[in-house]
Amino acid sequence: MRFKGKVAIVTGSSTGIGEAIALAFGQEAGSVVLAARSLEKLRSHAEKIKGSGGRALLVKTDISRLSDVEEMVKKAVQEFGRIDILVNNAAYTEISLKPFHETKPQEWDGEINTTLRGTLNCCWVVLPQMMKQNYGRIINITTAGVKTGSQYLSLYGASKAAVAQFTKSLAMEMVPFGILVNAVAPGMIRTGALDRVFGEDLLKTHLATQGVGRLGNAEEVARVVLFLASDEAGYVTGQHWSVCGGLSPQ
Repeated sequence: MRFKGKVAIVTGSSTGIGEAIALAFGQEAGSVVLAARSLEKLRSHAEKIKGSGGRALLVKTDISRLSDVEEMVKKAVQEFGRIDILVNNAAYTEISLKPFHETKPQEWDGEINTTLRGTLNCCWVVLPQMMKQNYGRIINITTAGVKTGSQYLSLYGASKAAVAQFTKSLAMEMVPFGILVNAVAPGMIRTGALDRVFGEDLLKTHLATQGVGRLGNAEEVARVVLFLASDEAGYVTGQHWSVCGGLSPQ
């Protein structure tokens, strides 16, 4: 049980990749802070985590709001006494495939405020606690499209690319404080959001361009995240790991 006694915050943990990551920490006896904009789906996740021997705290959080993030971290420390791991998984999902020139400036705010600024909010609020502990693991979820380009997803790709660069820079800053910072870039992972945005025909077209000719599953991403969050990855920081079936070149 690698995470017994460890406390992990997982944002966007109600569905998809975030759900898989949160449940995986619970299966290894971790204490998990389940953060999402709605608590409805989190309740069943919390029961599963407790049934696996872990502990769970539900916190309604919109990461684009700094006050929400501050409240989430406050409750986490009050409940568990520390924060060892932060997984920045939440991202703006109300997206559609559209050329950039057809977007309107007011549409940019959702992508930037949640996908990018939300990640910054979470790191900014959590870091003082981790620095005080002289220990921490931060894993930021990006996308394989950062490495390949994301046609018709330019705003999403740009926001995730900013997170990837932020990851590398923050990793360098945090080495003296015992905090390791890495990113994970999922490819075509079977989630409700992927199905909604791409549709079956376009998914088949994308799969034809990668080495492993199938969609990935969220649990495969979770395994890499848990490795980076564990003491086994104590010599890994500032890296951008692809979990994409060969879709991206690196």
